[in-house]
Amino acid sequence: MSPVLDPLPNVEHELEAIVHDPKRPGSAKGVMAGVIELDDDFTEKTMAAQLAQQKYRLVHIASHFVFTPGNDTDSYLLLGGKDVGGAGYHLTMQEVNDEPNLKQGFRGVDLLTLSACNTATSRIPPDGKEVDGLATTVHRNGAKAVIATLWKADDAATGELMVDFYRHWIGTAGITKVQALQQAQLDLLHGTSSVKATAANAPSAQYPQTPSYAHPYYWAPFILMGNWN
Repeated sequence: MSPVLDPLPNVEHELEAIVHDPKRPGSAKGVMAGVIELDDDFTEKTMAAQLAQQKYRLVHIASHFVFTPGNDTDSYLLLGGKDVGGAGYHLTMQEVNDEPNLKQGFRGVDLLTLSACNTATSRIPPDGKEVDGLATTVHRNGAKAVIATLWKADDAATGELMVDFYRHWIGTAGITKVQALQQAQLDLLHGTSSVKATAANAPSAQYPQTPSYAHPYYWAPFILMGNWN
């Protein structure tokens, strides 16, 4: 039985604030040009096709990831469909490892950002059968650098941190990826993010803080694997 996954209401805002896609008027202020594939458009077929072009050196994925230790068919990234959208699709770690178009496509990526829960998680269960997390898998398949998470990430805080990260990285001459990520984390800690929080994306009552995202729960799960420069 699949777990019940919470809605991700901030994903559209997150993507449009990062990627300027001429097809989406709401993305006019995105910090870099690109293509947004949202909801039902985000299928395995679409992702494989975009990766196969190898013209996008940066790939940003904002979705759910479910990690199940010891089983690479139960650990999956949630997509809008396989060939067409509308029904949802579980892209398993086994498929990421075995599907040639995906495996080859990641080799052309300089930075893959996995704005999802537990994407850096990798554990060895009691039976000794280890299953790598999504970040380790795509890094091994050729992505030069991967930003990923160590635990379940807050949707609103993640969106704010990601937008802030790209604004620092793209907009600051000479800054490295790891420095931009560190600065975005510090911005959440100190409440100095360039992305203004609203009532709609306020922190959960479980972790009330001032500044709003100062608790490490919000900013500490993000790590950078691979080429930090």
